[in-house]
Amino acid sequence: MKKNYTILIKLFMALLICPLANAQGIETFDNESGGSTTFSENGMIFNITSSTSEVYDVFEHGYHNSVTEPNNSDSCIGCGWSGNGIDQKFVDLTGVGNNNGNGNGSSFTISTADGSDITIKSLYLFCATSSFTAHSGTLTITGKKDGNVTPVFSFVFSGTFASPTTLTPNNGFTLIDMSSVDIVDYSTTNVDEVTFTSTGNLDYMALDTFIWGASVLSTNDFELINKPSIYPIPSENTITISNIDAATDFSIIDILGKTLTTGSINNNETINIASLTKGIYFLKLDDAQVMRFIKQ
Repeated sequence: MKKNYTILIKLFMALLICPLANAQGIETFDNESGGSTTFSENGMIFNITSSTSEVYDVFEHGYHNSVTEPNNSDSCIGCGWSGNGIDQKFVDLTGVGNNNGNGNGSSFTISTADGSDITIKSLYLFCATSSFTAHSGTLTITGKKDGNVTPVFSFVFSGTFASPTTLTPNNGFTLIDMSSVDIVDYSTTNVDEVTFTSTGNLDYMALDTFIWGASVLSTNDFELINKPSIYPIPSENTITISNIDAATDFSIIDILGKTLTTGSINNNETINIASLTKGIYFLKLDDAQVMRFIKQ
């Protein structure tokens, strides 16, 4: 375990000094308090706000709020998704009477507490009816910044939702990869808040494994075209590394900081990832650069 923690610390240090971003956070909520409407990760504090008649907060099995839920306690063990397996905590709106009525959709917002700009890399969202069955509603994701009414992006999710009844894939959580969702890369778009709004009978949402990065400066400040990159993302069998000058040692690290494989690669060569389980991973190069990819 000590070795894994050491690797994880080094991974985050590499992310902190990466020329494309000076900070990044992977929030799985497992270290947050039940019932909290704030959470913090890597020095950044976030607020959770909800639409009228709803309260989105951190779910914890057995949590009981004597004021808002006098006859109820949250009950569900292993109902979250860490990106690689089940986990225990996430953000949702469970609780007796904690909804705006069936068939009216739902809405909640994640925002930086001090208004700092961030970029959103990916997240997992459980979407269902209030009775946890498949829904027929729509999901709109909207990013804003600096209090402006006009969003910097807004799109209706057009992918396939995970099943809330069979809990496949990802324990029922739908992966939303901001680098390719809506066939557009929003993962480098600066925002200070993101809102999830559903319609129809999509009355229940739960958020887990929220991955964010620091705000991105202009390409005049960073010559992005010359930086190493991975494609395609997500990928099922292989990833290709471009923009490296010579043979480079690499490590593939999972979200818990465990090194899964090592090797050496040249520019535009591929790495076989077919044996990895579905989830989020990091590719660390020998010059300390770290890149995220998703195994589909």
